[in-house]
Amino acid sequence: MGLSESTVSRIKNERLDEVLLFLAHLGIKCVPSSFRCVDERTFEAYQILWEKALSQTSPAKLIFEEAD
Repeated sequence: MGLSESTVSRIKNERLDEVLLFLAHLGIKCVPSSFRCVDERTFEAYQILWEKALSQTSPAKLIFEEAD
């Protein structure tokens, strides 16, 4: 980036709220690097599949029985 370590540290400690607001105005969302992002349509599909799976199997079976 062409910035010194002290400049980056100062931005992180003193202006992080401004940086995040700037990113939000650009439509950019920051998430932890361990997260994986999916588009809204894919997420909705996962939700439907999850709800269907849970409605067809009892909680006890999910916990205590082996998968078929």
